[in-house]
Amino acid sequence: MLKKGEQTRDHILACAEKVFSQKGYYQTQVSDISDMAHVAKGTVYQYFSNKENLFVTLLENYLTSWEKDVELDIKDFMGSGSAKDYAAAYLKHRLAKTVSYFSNNQDRANIILRMSLGLNEVIEQVIRLFEDKVLKSIIEDIKIGQNFGHITKDINIEMTANAILGGVLRISFFYFVLKKESYIIYDHGSFTAEFVKITEKTLGMFLY
Repeated sequence: MLKKGEQTRDHILACAEKVFSQKGYYQTQVSDISDMAHVAKGTVYQYFSNKENLFVTLLENYLTSWEKDVELDIKDFMGSGSAKDYAAAYLKHRLAKTVSYFSNNQDRANIILRMSLGLNEVIEQVIRLFEDKVLKSIIEDIKIGQNFGHITKDINIEMTANAILGGVLRISFFYFVLKKESYIIYDHGSFTAEFVKITEKTLGMFLY
């Protein structure tokens, strides 16, 4: 069980997430967050030095939670079954978890995908760290797929990884922020299946 101080800090962060999503970074005041959290403004400053510190903490938490959500053990995708089926399951796991990560929290998706860029250097550095982590994960997955013979080696890995990352961010932005009602017409499984098909074609999977 979290201690009272930790509970208060987490509650302030949860309220900050909603306020930042609703009002944007520049329009948000610390008093807006304290009002929503029903705590004194001074209480917010006990845990966070300023508005930027609050926002950066949210972004850092997002990175940690994404890494935890998509984490897997490659040994779970190996065995006596079809190698193609294992490779497809591996890819589906990664994409399904990423889809869930953005679709399950509208405020988080809004903050990461729409409002974090174009702010100050400190905030952009954290966003770049998030994107670099995702990009590195994609590159590592491509190399694993190539080693197992599931992905063609006739591709530029870095360019392909950036294309996939760009696609993930754009699709997530379109369906989970810009046109959220469009995502509602899909069930989660069919949406992920379409995402998997697109990615398989981009990677040239199972072509030989």
